[in-house]
Amino acid sequence: MAEIVGLVASIITISKTLHYGIETAKTLYQTVEDLQCLQDEIQDFSELLANLDNLHFDKSFNFVEPTLVRVKFTIEQICQIIQVKILKNKNGSWRARKRAWFRNKSRLMRLRDSLRESKNELSIAMSANSS
Repeated sequence: MAEIVGLVASIITISKTLHYGIETAKTLYQTVEDLQCLQDEIQDFSELLANLDNLHFDKSFNFVEPTLVRVKFTIEQICQIIQVKILKNKNGSWRARKRAWFRNKSRLMRLRDSLRESKNELSIAMSANSS
């Protein structure tokens, strides 16, 4: 259980950092809709994790930890793309920023979908645990 609490704390911390990166990217790139969708998904997941802290899982819920590890990796990848590939061009020309966005957009959307799937898995686990 301690591992789960540590994973939840690190995911929430990374998510908060990512929130500021996405806000910056939304102002630099005129792609508010795509980035807002990604930001909403991360926010929803953070809220789900806050509820996860209140539950007590027994050993039959051993799949929660691998799901959280996968989520942490996914959020780290999103953070890496936003910080290194998207925001590194913030001082560049509009054209360079647009190219950086289009090169990385599909990967960000795939990671968003992966995050959504993990959120659904955890929601189902939490529903089963509460009943």
